[in-house]
Amino acid sequence: MSRYNYIYEWEGDSDSKFANAVWESGKFIGNSRSTIAVGQVTFVEGDFAAHQTLLDTRNDTLARNRDKISSGLVDDCGGALGGGFCFATFAIAGDILEVVPDEPTYSGSQSLSLKLYGDGELKDTVTVYNEKPFRFETGYRAKTWEIQIESNVEIKKVDVASTMRELMGGK
Repeated sequence: MSRYNYIYEWEGDSDSKFANAVWESGKFIGNSRSTIAVGQVTFVEGDFAAHQTLLDTRNDTLARNRDKISSGLVDDCGGALGGGFCFATFAIAGDILEVVPDEPTYSGSQSLSLKLYGDGELKDTVTVYNEKPFRFETGYRAKTWEIQIESNVEIKKVDVASTMRELMGGK
């Protein structure tokens, strides 16, 4: 084949899953010890989008319940927790908190995880389901940082930074 100038192109069908690939960055070496606290991956979401909708629904329900609890309004009468009398009819131990769906388990064919290494040691592994910025476990300071991505999705960009402000470009 080396004697001919042919270009071969192969295109799989839209149902085919990409093979898992591992990408490792070079070493980022700083003058002093620093912290990488946030990251963001831009990629083609595919069936991650449906899973993220389930996660968002669950998180929204949790947030509404937290708001009701923090305001003290958790009984059927709209009264404060532990306060006053209620003359309405309601079930024993009834409340106005919403039933929180179970945390969904992703069952699709895509995978995307980002591993963060500081001074050669694995510091955190994050499974990514959307393009929103995320936080790493903090408290790690290192002079040398490396990133490893294991994925079968089309990745367009990976950003890591010390602060969310830095990640967003100082906005």
